Amino acid sequence: MAKMDRRKFIKTAGICAGGLYLKPQAVSVFEIEEDFNINQVSPNDKLSVVVIVHHSKVTNQNGKINKNIARLMIDEGIKAITNSKTYQDAWKRIFPEHLSQEIIGIKVNSSNSQLPTHPEVAYSVADSLKDSGFKENYILLWDCYENNLKKSGYECNDKNFGYRCFGTSRWGIGYDNAIKVKIPSANTELPLSKILTQHSNYIINVPVLKNATPSAQSGFTAFAGVSLALKNAYGYIPLNDQFWQFRILTAIENMKAMHAHNCNPQIAELNASPVIRKKTRLSVCDAILGIYDGGPYGPPQWVENKIIISSDMVALDTCGLEIIERKRKEKGINSIVSQAGHIASASKLGLGNNNKEKIKQVYLNLG
Repeated sequence: MAKMDRRKFIKTAGICAGGLYLKPQAVSVFEIEEDFNINQVSPNDKLSVVVIVHHSKVTNQNGKINKNIARLMIDEGIKAITNSKTYQDAWKRIFPEHLSQEIIGIKVNSSNSQLPTHPEVAYSVADSLKDSGFKENYILLWDCYENNLKKSGYECNDKNFGYRCFGTSRWGIGYDNAIKVKIPSANTELPLSKILTQHSNYIINVPVLKNATPSAQSGFTAFAGVSLALKNAYGYIPLNDQFWQFRILTAIENMKAMHAHNCNPQIAELNASPVIRKKTRLSVCDAILGIYDGGPYGPPQWVENKIIISSDMVALDTCGLEIIERKRKEKGINSIVSQAGHIASASKLGLGNNNKEKIKQVYLNLG
């Protein structure tokens, strides 16, 4: 048998996909080696583009999201980030080699049901894809815990019609012990969600605008600084969900290891995983409402009415941090830049730009 070209192998593998629980070989399309070697990572010298879309009427006075306006913001944002005339062309540029039966996973953040990735935003991304010709049943909205998805307003679905939506916690999913990510600074390695490794060919990362520095009144030690695109990757690994699996000691060890030193450089090392890097094509931050202090849990604290879009998670987080910093300064609260050191660490690993001179911000004011 003649040796198959690697790209041909990837396309052939994608065609095999079908059914709810897709075969691992059908969607684990990358020849992945999880050996973490910092010396193989080169700095990112390219200019990163971050599109910030604003619309004053995307929320009403009660904080309810207008889905039609959210959809407009998504469409205009991806047109701008790809320099396309239509949103249909934009998605084709983002997924130029997409095959009809390849799965696009939309990774939301539902850990805080009071301020999750708003379903109106996530489903607007899905609708934009569907209206561009991507098959509805091959679009998968997901996160760690199915209960959190439901509490946050998502409709879980495992049928062969409609958007799929379920969590790593679902029976038969779980974590992939064949593909683990090494976290050198924590001297550990952790399996990745099977939704990432086996059930998604591509990932659109859809985080929320939240800080991650619990207030002094909370009694908790500050951690991570912000919870944006890079931190959203913590939804790929087993952490506190292990408490429910009666693996209490393991859960405590993993939680401590991944949150020590303000999660730095653990967040960066996690995102350096080849499977995360290769599958993540775009990040769309729901910055309509935000938390600037005491997060990442609790109700929203202010209205920002923005959606931030970039293919560079580091650049997106840099801009998101800047927005939160501006709000904290307005409220007379101290800076959290030093606590958000994982952003700079991610840049040092070549995952993107945190140097503002290398970030081009495109601001769209739609109303």
